Amino acid sequence: HLGSLAAFVMPNSRAVKPLISRARELLAKRSGGDGQTQGYQWGPERAELIAEAVYEAIREQGIDYSNPAGSFERFSQKVRSPQAILEDNEGTCLDTTILYASCLAAVGLNPVLFLVPGHAFSGYFVHDKLPLPVGAHVPSLAEALFDQAVFESASSENRRGSSGARYLLGENQWG
Repeated sequence: HLGSLAAFVMPNSRAVKPLISRARELLAKRSGGDGQTQGYQWGPERAELIAEAVYEAIREQGIDYSNPAGSFERFSQKVRSPQAILEDNEGTCLDTTILYASCLAAVGLNPVLFLVPGHAFSGYFVHDKLPLPVGAHVPSLAEALFDQAVFESASSENRRGSSGARYLLGENQWG
């Protein structure tokens, strides 16, 4: 059930703490010594730097792609916890999407999960004011965000859609 997917985003997991520490180190190097992860407090440009540092901290882990664990369900997939992903150093696109969203939430950014046929990826809202109330049920929200987004290519570079969401694309977003 897609509505329960957000329950797997775990910003308080002990497993994300080392990633956040590393993101702060990277952020300090890139911003003249300031490694604070203060979410949206210093504006969207700073939020972008924070999100990029978190992304790089995860990418440095060298997480390998792994097929989903076996399941008896036809239209579902088991989701690994951030701890399992980091301990086993493997995950599916959905697993690593959840990991990135967990880290984004831990640094005070509002994550977004995108699911498309055969792939999942994550991003965050550029501003702290969400366009919809938290928990609002909009079945075609991802579709609407995609319709508004401007895609230059299917590379794994960062992209910003006109919807105000920042997202990552690519077959292997962590490579």
